[in-house]
Amino acid sequence: MPCRTGAEESRQQHLHWLAEHVIDWSAVPRVHIRPTVAVLLAPHDHVGSVYELTGPATLDLDGLAEQYARALGRPITAERLPYDQWADRLAGSPLTPHVQQHIATMTRLHREDRYNRSTTDVERITGRPPRTAEQYVRERRDLFDGRRDDGALLTRPPTS
Repeated sequence: MPCRTGAEESRQQHLHWLAEHVIDWSAVPRVHIRPTVAVLLAPHDHVGSVYELTGPATLDLDGLAEQYARALGRPITAERLPYDQWADRLAGSPLTPHVQQHIATMTRLHREDRYNRSTTDVERITGRPPRTAEQYVRERRDLFDGRRDDGALLTRPPTS
């Protein structure tokens, strides 16, 4: 599995990659995947495997906005901020510097098209195709439609 980031990029991703390879070099049986029911029920079938879990198709920012719009039944428009402007907004967030640096690196890698891939691994493992972004948002609309658990509308920031 190639390293998708280097030490000069996300320290967290680099350390994760390094830890995976240290385990690979050992004789310890391993599976590189977050636990899923299929793996947990028959882990011996997956020892030595590396899975890349992706959605059913690659999406650019406009494609993602289209799927959100269809799921929510309202217009959603992608906004492409210059990276530095976006990073400045992130820096003003309450997230820890560790999390900010990791998110900033992943964002930059997405912008560079370094995560642009789709695999069939989800379906091979679970027997079901992965959900689209539209399906995920539609199934969890309450998380995206600006309503609290009690049904009250949340205040949305004004659109410009």
